[in-house]
Amino acid sequence: WKDGVQEAMPELTTILSNIPEFESCVVVLGVCDAYISRLTPGTHIKPHCGPTNLRIRTHLGIDVPEECFIRVADKAPSRMSQGGFFVFDDAYEHEVWNNGTRIRINLVVDIFHPGINDKRLLNELQEIRQSTDANVAKANSWEVSSSPSHSSPSSSMISNSSHDEL
Repeated sequence: WKDGVQEAMPELTTILSNIPEFESCVVVLGVCDAYISRLTPGTHIKPHCGPTNLRIRTHLGIDVPEECFIRVADKAPSRMSQGGFFVFDDAYEHEVWNNGTRIRINLVVDIFHPGINDKRLLNELQEIRQSTDANVAKANSWEVSSSPSHSSPSSSMISNSSHDEL
């Protein structure tokens, strides 16, 4: 887990650690994460692409001002909303704006892309699911022992350096 995430959100990290689609994404791919994303007013995260199409990124709007938008690929920008759930393949070019007057707060969670049918990866995922199920049955809880840290968008992608992740 990224520094501070388990301490700040112990219930959430326990829940996510027990979801095979999230755990397998972290362990097999090493490019998945869960974090709180804060975007201050006036911030524009410039167009960029994620590192792989093996994951799907989800955004759950926790505190979202009216004027927050996300654009993915060649689609028109979509307004983000409080309580709204936005799912996309972040390998496609995307960008985000907070044109509101308050900080936008989203929960971001990556999961293994369900459309992938690579046999090697699927075998590894099955092994992780079986191991996770066995560990949950034994201990009734399971924690990730380690996870690669999340790579934040570089400062060159953010029009002002006011994008934080917890």
